[in-house]
Amino acid sequence: MRPDDLVASAKFLLDKPSPTEADCRIAVHACYYAMLHVAGSYLGIDVAAAPDRHKAAMMGLQNRMMPNKRVVALRKGFANAQRLRIRADYRIDAIVSTDDAEDVVEWARGVLAQPV
Repeated sequence: MRPDDLVASAKFLLDKPSPTEADCRIAVHACYYAMLHVAGSYLGIDVAAAPDRHKAAMMGLQNRMMPNKRVVALRKGFANAQRLRIRADYRIDAIVSTDDAEDVVEWARGVLAQPV
């Protein structure tokens, strides 16, 4: 599976006539992990094996000297997506809206649209 497959699946869930909150949570989760895999690939982090993969990706993006457009897009969307992903995955009492999920889809699409 590729990161763009995750984003396409998230968009499919949100394009339903009445997406549920579960659809929104799953979409946020999928897009966050799409961006994590893009960041890991760019930074040389083995996302499957690195014990602190989330922190390593965040720090790697922040510390990247002379970033290209993809890194700039990742920096912009990844931190916000991470906050929403934590809320979607762990805060069952918190609302995750369609607008929240659509934001994360757009951030992920922005990342994928940039050249490597």
